Amino acid sequence: RRVLVCESFVCPNYFKQALAMLLFKHYEVPSLFFGVSHQLCLYTLAVPTALVIDVGFKEATVLPIVEGVALVNAWQATDHAGEAFHRHLKCLLMEGGLLFEGKEVKSVQTLRGGLSDSTLEDIKVRTCFFGQHITSVQGTADHTRSEEEKEKVAMGSARPDPLPVNYPLHGGRTLVIDGHTRCRAGDVLFTADSENCSLVHSILDALTLCPIDCRKPLAENIVLSGGTCQLPGFRHRLQQELKACVKSSRYKDRLALAEFKFHPSLLPENCVAWLGGAIYGATGGLKERSIGREAFLDKEQLPDWTSCDPDVRAVDAFTPLVKKRALFKSLPAHR
Repeated sequence: RRVLVCESFVCPNYFKQALAMLLFKHYEVPSLFFGVSHQLCLYTLAVPTALVIDVGFKEATVLPIVEGVALVNAWQATDHAGEAFHRHLKCLLMEGGLLFEGKEVKSVQTLRGGLSDSTLEDIKVRTCFFGQHITSVQGTADHTRSEEEKEKVAMGSARPDPLPVNYPLHGGRTLVIDGHTRCRAGDVLFTADSENCSLVHSILDALTLCPIDCRKPLAENIVLSGGTCQLPGFRHRLQQELKACVKSSRYKDRLALAEFKFHPSLLPENCVAWLGGAIYGATGGLKERSIGREAFLDKEQLPDWTSCDPDVRAVDAFTPLVKKRALFKSLPAHR
């Protein structure tokens, strides 16, 4: 059977080379195709133009795709993703969480071994959600709001926190998670860091790097991918943050966007890329763009990602400068 590998946009070439060597030599697959996960997501919706936002565990990436072509110069990445969510959730639990052992109440800090990553992941999935409060982004939101908007925000912040929940731990212990922790652990994704960057800034920065005539179609065709996007309230919160941040002094004169629209999720966001790969694998395009086994074993070198021709190779980053100069000197002069 033909093999399709759903990979990251910035997957290192040496990893692809090793994977291709394994599949072609050990498993003797007839052909291999490396598909970019952001582009494969669009096959589930049958749309050629979209702004794909993948919020994973280590990082969140933004890639605009116009008529099926990825705009490489507008690619953005930030560490405001699932791992940052875990760190913030752990800090909030250490500060305000209560641990019950029978009738005795202790602090979470007394928990031997702390909270593991798997426990934090389970707490996040079972109890956490995104509130509707608009984060005051550094130098962006507050001074651009009208008095009426500020009143609404003040009223929203004065609402009581959600109810606390009990989370069972091993050994018959119970962790009490207060409502503030449940709805505010995700605020870290939208809070600007020391470099004035956040998930919202990465999205708007990607749009500013796109051609002017493509910005509106991209803003009205946003596709979400990644497990963190599955948390309740994420889509609505992100839309609120984008509308607030685009009016700031940083983007007011660069982006004339009135609204942001999201495509509805037809399935869990962490499966979108895989289903898109399955759909693309059922089309005739897979056979045309795949790398054949004979072509690879002939030179044992993957082609450049921009071409499927085995004779077109990417210049190795570790090639000495002398060889690079010799390569360009051998090219015919442009007349």
